[in-house]
Amino acid sequence: MIGHGGRLVDRAAAETLNRASARRQGAYLKRSGLRRGDIPARSAVSNPAPNKNIMSRSGLPGIPTRFGTFLIRILTLLVLVSSVHLTLSARSFREVELLSGAENLESFGMDTTDNWWAMTQPFSNQYRLIVNGDETETFERISPPIFSPNGLFWQTFAVHQNVLQFVSNVGDTWLDYTSAEPAVFSLDSRCIAFTAYDNDQAWAVRYRVVDHPEGGYTLRELERTQIYEKQSKLFVATDGSRTAYVGRRGDTEVVAIGDEEYAVYDKIEAHGFLADGSFLYSARLGDLWRLYRDDVAISSSFNSINYGVFNRDHSMFAFVAVGSVVSYAVLLEQDEDELQFSEQQESITALAIHPDLALTAFKAFNYGVPSVVYGSARYSATENTGALQFSHDGEELYYLECDVINCYMNVNGQRYDLSTDIDTGEPLVVAPGTSTFSFTTGLTQVVRSFDGKDVWSGMLVDQMGHARFNWRQNRYEALGIINDRLYMLYCGL
Repeated sequence: MIGHGGRLVDRAAAETLNRASARRQGAYLKRSGLRRGDIPARSAVSNPAPNKNIMSRSGLPGIPTRFGTFLIRILTLLVLVSSVHLTLSARSFREVELLSGAENLESFGMDTTDNWWAMTQPFSNQYRLIVNGDETETFERISPPIFSPNGLFWQTFAVHQNVLQFVSNVGDTWLDYTSAEPAVFSLDSRCIAFTAYDNDQAWAVRYRVVDHPEGGYTLRELERTQIYEKQSKLFVATDGSRTAYVGRRGDTEVVAIGDEEYAVYDKIEAHGFLADGSFLYSARLGDLWRLYRDDVAISSSFNSINYGVFNRDHSMFAFVAVGSVVSYAVLLEQDEDELQFSEQQESITALAIHPDLALTAFKAFNYGVPSVVYGSARYSATENTGALQFSHDGEELYYLECDVINCYMNVNGQRYDLSTDIDTGEPLVVAPGTSTFSFTTGLTQVVRSFDGKDVWSGMLVDQMGHARFNWRQNRYEALGIINDRLYMLYCGL
């Protein structure tokens, strides 16, 4: 059973709380304080009001020896009760109405930072975009927004009276093109690049976000580059200085970086730019693949190269190299000359890279037995294992695994029995250091402890989006709708 707006309390809560002081006293004195999660006791109050005046539970001031035993026991008990009270308050679900339903709600979503958006239809064949509460004009057509990596800027395209318009929170401008593909921000968030079409010609177009002399930001158009038979999406360098794409030339393919085209290959898979501005791609000649950095091959030949992924700042890149009988997880650090290879595996079916450190995690099969390899450690896995993910700070590697009987949350190799079935395809998010994770069902958002004993849920709605951990607000969030009203559900940590 799940309690709406709060946390359920087990029957042994009062008895557990009475035993907590004696059981934890030694550990408390050793640490000189308490941390959230150290206390297994549960308050009998289902949803107490938050105590905003208490900001820290880092410890107690020094106590004279003659008062030690008596005062420490009293203060320990008080802190235990206060800690439980605060924990329960922080973990309560809340909801905020973002849109009142005055206009028909067509679609909605969030980015990975702190932004939300919605598309409404105020009139017939007229649509409006709302981002964080700010509304655009109405258009005959308008696309969902894309957000910059730092979350400060957004951009989209709209059509008004058959004229294409560039729309953003930095500035709007009419475009002399008939259509455009969704744009992409550079990693530094200061360049917006997109492919635009003018009848039978295609162009790589870039706008730079620059500081305005009177404050704020404005747009400056950069030199455009003509595109020929583009076969991939458009990539933009970290600083926005150049673009790249894969183009077709007859029966072969080339990589075009800026104004230059590199050698011809049978097939090319583009990966993206490293932080230093070099472009990574895999290319096949005949039956074998190699990894290239601009026009230089930096790997030996493999049967295939799969699962390419960058770390957070694009200073590292990882991929799976498949040989004739074995596979490897391979790591490239942009300032190192040599690739780093994992131990050989019979097969590798998933790959993740640490956001900041030179570490990879991957799901491997050996002798038909699945496992997850993280650095030099090997963790349990099942055939039905969800995506490998890192928490925002990189401290926790987590994934969901299910067998024919049960489902488990695996965090840094520690397996937690969830005692229920959860779809391994459902995106899960973990708030670092809280021993909790969150996901959404069709009707609500759920937050659970790793061990599955504690469950929190939001209000019931008609439809839910995916959950996210908002590290700027330190809370779990998800969007839900009731009729045409849009709500933000959130659970503070």
